[in-house]
Amino acid sequence: MVIQLPGNEQTLRNYVRWLRGTGQVPKSENKGRIYEFVDGIPPGKQLIVDFGEQKIEDGITIHFMCMLLRFSKFLFVVVQDHKFNSAEACRGLYLCFKRIGGRVEVLVIDQDTVFIYEEKYGEIIETQTFSAFLKEQNLSLFVCRKADPESKGGIEKSVQFVKQNYFSARKLHTLQEARTGIAAWQNRKNVRIERGTYQIPVEQLKVEQQFLQPLVPSLYAMVENDFIIYEVKDMPYVRYKANRYPVPRTYCFSFVKYKVINDVIHIYDIKTGDKIIQHEIDKRKGITVKAPELKREPSDAWKAVATALRVKYFSKSLDHFINGVCKEHVRYRYDQLKAIERFLESRKPIDREFLEQVFAACCNQCAYSIAGFETIFTLLEKEMHPSDFPLDPLGAKPLSGVKVQQRGLESYAKAFRELSAEHEGGQR
Repeated sequence: MVIQLPGNEQTLRNYVRWLRGTGQVPKSENKGRIYEFVDGIPPGKQLIVDFGEQKIEDGITIHFMCMLLRFSKFLFVVVQDHKFNSAEACRGLYLCFKRIGGRVEVLVIDQDTVFIYEEKYGEIIETQTFSAFLKEQNLSLFVCRKADPESKGGIEKSVQFVKQNYFSARKLHTLQEARTGIAAWQNRKNVRIERGTYQIPVEQLKVEQQFLQPLVPSLYAMVENDFIIYEVKDMPYVRYKANRYPVPRTYCFSFVKYKVINDVIHIYDIKTGDKIIQHEIDKRKGITVKAPELKREPSDAWKAVATALRVKYFSKSLDHFINGVCKEHVRYRYDQLKAIERFLESRKPIDREFLEQVFAACCNQCAYSIAGFETIFTLLEKEMHPSDFPLDPLGAKPLSGVKVQQRGLESYAKAFRELSAEHEGGQR
């Protein structure tokens, strides 16, 4: 049984402090990381780059890109309302070069997917766009290790400084407010004394500009900061990350532009600038988003064929027959009507009264197809010209000198049903 000792928490802390002070409890060994002082970087040598994001009023997320000259500590910030892609990041770098009046020799970057596709034990594979930008601007690259404050601690502090000093002290509602405000803010920041160097960044920039490489033209100077250009090919979809988002079919084999704001992709006409459509971003991968309003409308080419039939072969039962064909063969209306038109063209001239009998018989027997139409047409034609055919509709041979018996429509209907049954049995 443990007897409770008199005292409280402070008594215990005092006792432990006494044990440590007298050496009865050994001090724990400090196994923290040991740092080395980074020697001064010569002017015009390095530009450090990092990204950050900050939510403002109305739930809008602002994404920003910080660029810091290693020697002069001159800070340049670019903001936008969606994550940076490779082209937009390259444009931000080029804007920085224009602001400082030249190019550095080395870019110091983190392992951001905007710049780096893959890293294996120091072997760096850049994204295609960023690799082209490095070649265009003749830049070298220094990629930091993960958790490496010696090489990127300065820019990480700059990102934190932008969040704490600029965003936290202002109520911003729109992207334009953030852009306008941060431009004036960074100008004020760059004329203040830097705590680490006790120098003014703007004054040090004047010294550093003498060592910068001259500016060269860039393809990324014209890239729109808010939009991404996309080529729509033979399928009416815009691919964003791993998903596909539909656009009207008229934009196939042309270019559109889009931007993503608050998980919504906005797609615009590249010529007029008008918005085409917008979709909510699907967080899943490999998804093809559907838009009922963009569903392909059925072809109405059959209407022209139906009109042509009415003009050429108008009769009392023709409309009934055409409506029956369209109802029975919704997917093949054009093919059926076009085949009937070709058949009639091959049998010209046609008596209108005879044609009315054919259409009426087809309607009575519900023969709304090219096969039924041809069969009834042939049967009635045999009745009108019996000497031209050695066989009657039932297939019996007529006796020589015997008068051909005239039959009613019911016999032809029966023959049509028998022929149809034989036709279906042959297909099986």
